[in-house]
Amino acid sequence: MKKITIGIVLFIFIVGGFLYINGNPMKINQIEKDILTYLVNQKGYAQEDITSITGDYEWMKSNSYYGKVIFVDEPNNMYFYEKDNEGNIYQSGMYHIGKHVEE
Repeated sequence: MKKITIGIVLFIFIVGGFLYINGNPMKINQIEKDILTYLVNQKGYAQEDITSITGDYEWMKSNSYYGKVIFVDEPNNMYFYEKDNEGNIYQSGMYHIGKHVEE
């Protein structure tokens, strides 16, 4: 019985540690959808203008979920988008200043 309890506790710590370091996959998927909605509905981009949106998680930066966006006309540049505390998406950075910089 003691081995089963230790096994369950160990499993919970492993899963919890994985989610803490790698982020919740559902939240990563949600930030990708939110960024796409923002770019299409608020910024006027067509989905065809966007090569990829990849959600990510930075556990060392106060548990932050963000997205990396590559546009079709700038395949060698990447733009970063985050969500503020009110739920608003904003552009938080980029590799190089390019055509899609927001002010």
